Amino acid sequence: MNEIKFYPSNKAEALAYLYMEKQDLTDKSPEDVVDMYNEVYDRMVRKMNAIPTGKPKMGY
Repeated sequence: MNEIKFYPSNKAEALAYLYMEKQDLTDKSPEDVVDMYNEVYDRMVRKMNAIPTGKPKMGY
């Protein structure tokens, strides 16, 4: 199987992608994987927006 190269456009995408790489997706449908990724991505964005950094928050 060919490996797909993925270039995240922000920190939340990168972290969600890394998290999903480590999950066992054996019995997951494509729809399940999309739902899982979206949930993880949303959690990453909420967490990063909750941490005061002095930088502007991500607008997602």
